[in-house]
Amino acid sequence: MGSRTMQPIEYDVLKRMELSAFSNMVLVKVPNFEEDRTTKGGILLNVNKDTQYFSEGDDESSHMADTEIVRGVVEKVPPGLLPDGDLLPWHTDMELQVGDEIIWDYYDSRHSVSFVCGPDEFRLLNYASCYLAIRDGELICLNGYALFEDVFVEFLGAGEGKNKEIIGQNKDGGPVPSSGILLSTSPQLEKLKGRVYAIGTPVEYTSEYYSDDIDIAPGDLVEFRKKFSRIYLERAKHFQTLDKRLFRAQRREIILNRSAI
Repeated sequence: MGSRTMQPIEYDVLKRMELSAFSNMVLVKVPNFEEDRTTKGGILLNVNKDTQYFSEGDDESSHMADTEIVRGVVEKVPPGLLPDGDLLPWHTDMELQVGDEIIWDYYDSRHSVSFVCGPDEFRLLNYASCYLAIRDGELICLNGYALFEDVFVEFLGAGEGKNKEIIGQNKDGGPVPSSGILLSTSPQLEKLKGRVYAIGTPVEYTSEYYSDDIDIAPGDLVEFRKKFSRIYLERAKHFQTLDKRLFRAQRREIILNRSAI
């Protein structure tokens, strides 16, 4: 497991820093990065970077990725973006603005270069690892990503007809049926389905094997390819800041839009 290279820096030096043209790197600010983190239940966690797992007393296993900070504010953006096949394997416009609040990838964050200035940390992140911008309350999906809600099925038992899809969820990601009444005690997650919550601008891939040509809109029910891996935008429920627990995916992961049939 990699870790960040942290360098002390004076703020006036940081202000004069310029990102090289077409570096594809974004400088983000993580305010008060050394403060203890508080879970939704009010529990303070003094995060030890050498500890890989912790428990908050629930049944959900947790990993060090859950405690990694993946949310901050854009401090600087490059003057342009240059697809290179590895770090940015698609053509896209620069959609970030200075001052945007963003959510980014855990793995890239762990391997980023960072500068420490007083109580704040500034991280250099690859633009491709930025998933979501929040600007004046608006969710702006980046890099062709879309956000999805979990979809559950409720098993009604013998003689009750086909299973009923539960399309709603509460803030913790739990199932909430449209009728308001949960008829079974163990609704199951549909691992290869999702309900579109927010969409971004499609991208053009540098590889001819990928395409964003499928049309989707908020509210659509979609199916993903067989080996799709569900990755939540905010991994840990107890650190969640959005109103819903959402997972992210690019259009190329979708094989069918059921709402378009």
